[in-house]
Amino acid sequence: MNDTQNTVEFHLNEIKKTNDSIGYGILAGKVFSVHVADGRAFYRIKKVGKKKSKVEWMNIPLLNPDKYICPVIGLKGYVNNEYLYLFFGMNRNTDLRLC
Repeated sequence: MNDTQNTVEFHLNEIKKTNDSIGYGILAGKVFSVHVADGRAFYRIKKVGKKKSKVEWMNIPLLNPDKYICPVIGLKGYVNNEYLYLFFGMNRNTDLRLC
């Protein structure tokens, strides 16, 4: 592995640690990514609602050097919680531990 791969791996691990430390469920502060073109756009959950969550784009140069932004979400927007359940590998029928 070269230095860039180690750094990218480090940042991805830091995101995972942060998500794990926040707790289980769809919670403010967690980070997720959306596939865009040949890369990913990273977003942080700002506020969790009953059906949608407010999210904000994150500029992480090593993980997103092309500064991809999801055309559906934009820089700030709302994401249906159903998508977040899928991203975090949760089942909405059994994982109802929202704020």
